Amino acid sequence: RPREVIEESIRASTCFGVFDGSRQVGFARVVTDGVTFAWLCDVVIIEECRGRGLGTWLIETVVDTVRVKRFILCTSDAAPLYSRFGFDTFGTDGDLRWMLRLDATKT
Repeated sequence: RPREVIEESIRASTCFGVFDGSRQVGFARVVTDGVTFAWLCDVVIIEECRGRGLGTWLIETVVDTVRVKRFILCTSDAAPLYSRFGFDTFGTDGDLRWMLRLDATKT
């Protein structure tokens, strides 16, 4: 995607960063109406920082902060991580797995 599109999508989203000192090592973006729906996307921890629990901490922070009825995401390699936070697979497309987390306390 062109840089301008990326920058605009970040401005229009709720974003989360993971930092090691002043160096950014992780990122997640949430597109949401803030009440009924959210889409978790663009989740990354740089390779050299993986295996330290940063991805777990990032997803825990996201789901604790963004409290909506329906939370969806699409992943090709991190389904076990998301499952620990209540996301269940509801569809697949090749190597991609679509996952949903419902919050029964929300209407």
